[in-house]
Amino acid sequence: MLISVVMSNKINKVGWKKRLFFIFGIIFVWYLVELYIKPLSSDEHFVQGFDVSHYQGQIHWPRIDVSQFPFAIAKATGGETYVDPQFYVNWHGMRQNKIIRGAYHFFYAADDPQKQAMKYLSVVKQFMPTDLPPILDIEITDNMSEVALRERSLVWLEFVEKQTQRRPIIYTDLFFAQRYLNDPRFSRFPLWVAAYQAKLIQLPALWVDEGICQKTWCLWQHSQNGRINGVNAPVDLNHFNGTFPALLKFIKDSHQ
Repeated sequence: MLISVVMSNKINKVGWKKRLFFIFGIIFVWYLVELYIKPLSSDEHFVQGFDVSHYQGQIHWPRIDVSQFPFAIAKATGGETYVDPQFYVNWHGMRQNKIIRGAYHFFYAADDPQKQAMKYLSVVKQFMPTDLPPILDIEITDNMSEVALRERSLVWLEFVEKQTQRRPIIYTDLFFAQRYLNDPRFSRFPLWVAAYQAKLIQLPALWVDEGICQKTWCLWQHSQNGRINGVNAPVDLNHFNGTFPALLKFIKDSHQ
């Protein structure tokens, strides 16, 4: 009787050990999937960044978590004469804190596009090889016709591209791109699209067929209400469509 009880206890212990090994095995497999496999196929595998202007006030750049937000974009200029009051502080603050930086120009179609481009370049002055390429924000018609808007924005893009030897990025929203930027000449410029929704499914038709970021968007501004340590106001949040090495390659490939 005693022998049978001892044997039963041993069998139970062996059974529990098998169960524990089985459970740990499942946990280990789940960990590997989450760490290595899922990021490669997940739509959520993006590099995070944000963009700012004087509306965010003074940014405390040393407090930004670079591991969480490796890149940031600041407003530089608008029209022929406007310079964002915080641009110089932001531009140098990003570099000093080893954040991949970008600078954008807000486009007014009624203003001379080449003068706008020259103002932008005179303010930004010099792009480092590791900076994001120049960025043109096109989101208003400025009471110009569709044809004039397209032609004038292309003047800015091509002038800046020639001067910097970098292929500029176009920032716009889904509706504006579909309605006003429906010219094949725009498709060779990377798309930074604004769409405040949980998942970006719809894309402007032009970039679906021709977009250089695997025929899709390159950057996605997905929120206007982000909260980041170091920024004392709501901030725009962005995703780069790919891994961090892909972001570095994107920057490298923008050089002409």
